[in-house]
Amino acid sequence: MWGAPEVGLFNLACVEMSRFYGIPTIGSGSTTDAKGVDFQAAAEDTLLWLSVAAAGADGLVATSFIDGSPGLFG
Repeated sequence: MWGAPEVGLFNLACVEMSRFYGIPTIGSGSTTDAKGVDFQAAAEDTLLWLSVAAAGADGLVATSFIDGSPGLFG
């Protein structure tokens, strides 16, 4: 589940924990379950990036994973 809404929540939790402990954070995003470059991919990527930015992460980093990039992991 690469583009699920829960990914954004995990990013928010990690940013908040890092802020509590006083360490810099880098949030990740730009992942999608879409089968190609389309509206679904754009919407999921944008919402993940916005969730990390809204949480106040010090940096944003990720590569675009389309369909979870199955060839990359198995």
